[in-house]
Amino acid sequence: MLIVESSNSWTKACGAGEAATGGAGARPAAVGSGGWRADLVGRDDRQMSSAYRVLGDVVVEAGDEAPSLGPRARVLLAELLAQRSAVVTMGTLAEALWGEAQPQNPRASLQTLVSRLRSVIGTDLLSHADGYSLAVEDDRVDAGRFEALVRRARSLAPGEAVAEFRRAEAEWKGEPYGDCDTPHVVYERTRLQNLRSRVVEERLGAMIASGDAAGALPELEAMAGDSPLVEELTVSRAKALVALGRRREALTCLADHRAALAETSGLEPTERIRELEAAILSNRFEAPPPSPRSIDGVR
Repeated sequence: MLIVESSNSWTKACGAGEAATGGAGARPAAVGSGGWRADLVGRDDRQMSSAYRVLGDVVVEAGDEAPSLGPRARVLLAELLAQRSAVVTMGTLAEALWGEAQPQNPRASLQTLVSRLRSVIGTDLLSHADGYSLAVEDDRVDAGRFEALVRRARSLAPGEAVAEFRRAEAEWKGEPYGDCDTPHVVYERTRLQNLRSRVVEERLGAMIASGDAAGALPELEAMAGDSPLVEELTVSRAKALVALGRRREALTCLADHRAALAETSGLEPTERIRELEAAILSNRFEAPPPSPRSIDGVR
């Protein structure tokens, strides 16, 4: 049974940061423009495993339902998900939720907010002496699945790795953690974004290594203007150009990288870049042959 009620009390507690205390008269769920729209209290399958999304807006998927969370609830869940391997102290959570505008009784307000969240996600939310944690396996969080797929892709041959990298990238729906901006969340968002950038670089490199330079080059060309100093992209772009018989353009790509380095930092290219350039100049670089699918134009 899905319970939906229309009190504004919880909306105020979640959205305005006012002190909220539980009690015998507290309502199990409420709706409002900024608060909880629905709760799962009363469902026979309440304890079934929830799934969580953070590669985009913070979302709970509880069975067939996707309860809408108010601003404070999203922050609480985001903070716990960003540190899901650790106990997050009450002080840390209160600071994330209210900053300098703490309610009169932060502990009571936090406990009420936690109880509301627990009514949606059940026993995933654990209480400890001075804080809370989430008991959530990696495969129930899209970020966890993303990282597991990346680890698997890195263990595979290039041709197989490309498909696995694509599966990892498909987990992304937007900016990690949506509009939540606590220090722990910002750190985790940056870490995930950096990892995604590396995954794109590695996928493109795997495409070239497996004979699909034609498929990789358009994406590399599109990224070149924004990232002239990224060595991995420069190397992959030069290799793709050589593989497609465009040796002069490959050398120009490496020269542009050298010039950008000199202009921005006064540094010389790395040994890796210099060796690739020398190999292309001396016709020692052998590009992988095109894959059958690349020749057919099917990827």
